[in-house]
Amino acid sequence: MASVLDFSGEILRELSEIKASTDKLRNLLSEIANNIFNGNKNIIYWNIGFILPEILNVYPDLEKITSFRNKNGNSTEIEYLENTLNALFSQLLPEQYLYRLVQKKNLLEIGNKEQLQEILNDLSSNDIKNGYYEIFNKFSSYYLTIYYENTFVIDTLIIATKCYEFSQEFLNSLKIFLQYLAGYLMYQVSRLYALRSAIAAIMTRNMSHNIDSHITPRATVEAVRKRLKELGFQEDFQKDLDTIQLLKDRLDEYRQERADFLAEITSEPLTTTKPILFYRGVILPLIENVLFMDNIARNEGICYQDKTNNRLRIRVFFGDTELKANYKCATSGGV
Repeated sequence: MASVLDFSGEILRELSEIKASTDKLRNLLSEIANNIFNGNKNIIYWNIGFILPEILNVYPDLEKITSFRNKNGNSTEIEYLENTLNALFSQLLPEQYLYRLVQKKNLLEIGNKEQLQEILNDLSSNDIKNGYYEIFNKFSSYYLTIYYENTFVIDTLIIATKCYEFSQEFLNSLKIFLQYLAGYLMYQVSRLYALRSAIAAIMTRNMSHNIDSHITPRATVEAVRKRLKELGFQEDFQKDLDTIQLLKDRLDEYRQERADFLAEITSEPLTTTKPILFYRGVILPLIENVLFMDNIARNEGICYQDKTNNRLRIRVFFGDTELKANYKCATSGGV
């Protein structure tokens, strides 16, 4: 087996193309694992932990700790290792994870018994200590943390049979690649938050300009009554008030839900988003919002011409088919 991992060529090209797709990232990690094992039966286990929480916002279906076993390794040793890891992980408290222990000691890795002893000194649980000792003493294990600038991004644990010794060239090439991976993950995180920030800025401006400038001044009781008269509705004080209240309630609901949505997409975690039918759940309620549809483009003369005809049209196509909704007035004088 080559002592230096070959992360050139296809794997690096794939890394440069990672988008916000969990499946693509999983496939890439599988290729990395194959490259690590590379026909070497001594290296039996590798995992990578995504420590930075924002990574899981970009890749929501990704396991926080993704692990791989060498299919060509000694099955007895792999089974023993898995039992040891499962027993240890099932007992761990958050502050007992390796990355927390390493951070407390201002270390970046655990590569020898002295470093292991140093980080375990402060642990009060003998069961946890013994679990870690078993992983590092009965096997040849190496643990590494990866930072991007000052941000802790990922960590990794690689385990081989006890008699095996990782070469420094192997470890250096692994560090370089994981640093490269951390950089691309940080890029995707930055890209996601930049996109959210841009969306928030655009929606905030639209809220201020389109709603407050074009619609709100024309949505007062007196302005709506005047507009109803312009469109040919007969004056009826009580009926006018009921109609105006209905129209204003629909506009107020839209503004409230828009503000809630804006707050939701610019905050973490996303807790209230839900799937919705685009035409039925988004377009139709907007079309039914009469004050919005009459006033958003009224400065350009694109508004209701009479009781039922609006020059502003929102058209939605599914393939070559245009989606349409038919409306009937409840009464001959209905709105």
